[in-house]
Amino acid sequence: MSIFENWFGNNKSNNEPNLNFGRYTDSNKSPTQYKHWEQALISFESEDFIQSLESFFLYLKDENLENVSWENTNGVIYFQFYQGSRRIFGSIKDNYFRAEAFIAKATSLNVGLLRRLVEKNYKLNYSRFSLDAENNIAIVFTSSLFDASPYKIYYALKEIATNADKLDDILIDEFDSLIPIEEGKKIELSENIKLCKYQFIISEIEKTLNEIDSGSLNAEQYPGAISYQLLDLCYKLDYLTVPEGFMMDCLERIHRIYFTTQEHNIPVIDKNNQIIAEYKSLLERNSQQYYKEIYDVVSTFGVTSSFGQDQMNTFLDGELKNLPWYKDNHYNNITIAICGYIVGFLLFNYAIQKPIKSIFHLYYRILNNDYFKQLGYSTDFYDRSKNSFNQKNIKTILEGIIMQNKA
Repeated sequence: MSIFENWFGNNKSNNEPNLNFGRYTDSNKSPTQYKHWEQALISFESEDFIQSLESFFLYLKDENLENVSWENTNGVIYFQFYQGSRRIFGSIKDNYFRAEAFIAKATSLNVGLLRRLVEKNYKLNYSRFSLDAENNIAIVFTSSLFDASPYKIYYALKEIATNADKLDDILIDEFDSLIPIEEGKKIELSENIKLCKYQFIISEIEKTLNEIDSGSLNAEQYPGAISYQLLDLCYKLDYLTVPEGFMMDCLERIHRIYFTTQEHNIPVIDKNNQIIAEYKSLLERNSQQYYKEIYDVVSTFGVTSSFGQDQMNTFLDGELKNLPWYKDNHYNNITIAICGYIVGFLLFNYAIQKPIKSIFHLYYRILNNDYFKQLGYSTDFYDRSKNSFNQKNIKTILEGIIMQNKA
């Protein structure tokens, strides 16, 4: 159920769509799940490995999703769980744990593909790439039960799941010799939703690049302002369209270009130009390439890390100091880009607390009211024709967030 359905009633009654936004997080687990985790640790310490792993799977199981299943047949546990477009499966028998996930099937094995897999293999900590007799490419993890602690199993399965989910679309898009293996829980979206997301992606990229080209701020004199616009766009597209495959990889690459090159003292202007080139590559793709990557999924592991409220306050204070000059000099597009960057950066990188995430979602909903209307959401937060906010609806949502998160 989407964030606002609880406040406006069930989506079946108000005919609003039930769409996912942003990156899945597994950090907001229930007290019951944490009890299962504690039991998994206790059982492992007492060398009751089967009970430990069954408690571990109960910890992973999302109460709102059918993401994990397992069965114990004559002392052998067979399990499976889902991460986006991938199914991860395995067995536990004879004091041995094995898990694997298929990525794609190779019709031929060329040097470029094998080199890519070897390079990726080097970066794995727990698992490894594998090729079976039918040329199915998989990621595999194995372990003796005696050293398969819940901590080790958690990080190993997360490594398999997140890598398999990310690499399938990327490798298939890059190598013609690969064909997909359909195993995950893809939830197909309507053609109208795909069209809305595709049009939003293209229009937002074009609008931002046009603003940079024709804006009143000189890109060479104010590269920081341009960076805010480019990163705001990156995080907004990631949260609001939830892309998979090539586009998801492109947005993550944009994030890395800006932040991981700082240690090399690369000028901000050069980083901005690299990012603009990435956006232009997205504009060159056709609608069908996007449609293949627009779908909802069931996931088990989040890819974002936790973030404390004190850390968030420090981040907010630091970034908001950059806002007054642009506001006072009436560079409204940069002012909004700074706010969007703050919200988007936190949602892109961190598993933030539920009430804050709800407020950030409301921010995106207000500033992208037309997009949400096209997706089928009926509640208005901003009237573009009158250039005015619907304060009543906004206050209702904020009051709902407070009520739902009083604890």
